Amino acid sequence: MSTNHETAAPVASNADEANTNLDEYAQQAELPVYAAPVEPSFSFPLVQYAKGVLIVSGRKQQKHTGFQIEMEQSAELDALLEGQSNAVRVRHRNGTEGNYWQLETLKGYILCKAVPDGYGPQVWQHTGMAYVWNPYKDTYMYGSQLQCLFFSQGLLQLGYTQPLVLTFSRTVTEHFVNKVLRRQEAMLNAVKKALKRQDKPADLAFYAYWLEICKGEEVTVKNGGSYFAPALAMPTPLTVGYVKSHQAPAEHLAIIEEFLPALPQWAEAASARLLQPPRDTNANAAEEPEPPEPPAE
Repeated sequence: MSTNHETAAPVASNADEANTNLDEYAQQAELPVYAAPVEPSFSFPLVQYAKGVLIVSGRKQQKHTGFQIEMEQSAELDALLEGQSNAVRVRHRNGTEGNYWQLETLKGYILCKAVPDGYGPQVWQHTGMAYVWNPYKDTYMYGSQLQCLFFSQGLLQLGYTQPLVLTFSRTVTEHFVNKVLRRQEAMLNAVKKALKRQDKPADLAFYAYWLEICKGEEVTVKNGGSYFAPALAMPTPLTVGYVKSHQAPAEHLAIIEEFLPALPQWAEAASARLLQPPRDTNANAAEEPEPPEPPAE
């Protein structure tokens, strides 16, 4: 591959030092062809559904169920969330502590192609999300694990165009599939039918409408304990007002769809990673009974 590196480096003026408009730079820039262009990264900040975690910051310790983003995953993300979200310190089950941004609900778009019917190492191929069974017993990774790409509506409005990795584990994964993904799917199907009756295009994407994931009903587990499962904040019956107010604007669709070519590669890598043994013993999941053995394939 031939390259041309004879272009002289530009000289910045005093006005350029205070100019933040990179479109102006791109319009004037004359760049060579580089022999080794940087490859895109598929590592995105995690946002996890934390159930019954112990918050040790503040005057009194308390348990909390909701969404948490661990700090120092992205300097840009931390800067945007500061002042927008509560900063808390969490004590994990193994005694270690970590700093997190605490979110009561999540509003935004899930980037996927289909809702999974179950977990498996190849689910990523037709869904665009990772949903597997981790076989390493006596670790915090044991059991079903699910990850999908999520674009926060609020962060998009602030100019943050990267996805987050929405992650659920163990028995919570089934509730997320049934009470969030399936309900969103049913809403899309209802809208599709209405569009078809009007002879209008009805090939809707899962991210055609933003959704709000919240703390839902309390569910009981086999050992007699309980926790609050994730749910979808959607009226029953479905209203026109809900559908209209949740339709994705064109500027959000453009950002989300930029990641479509990378979705299979991300989903495959995420599936492989979730099947591996944990790299540490930081068991920060809330206590649950040991999940049952997976069904034989």
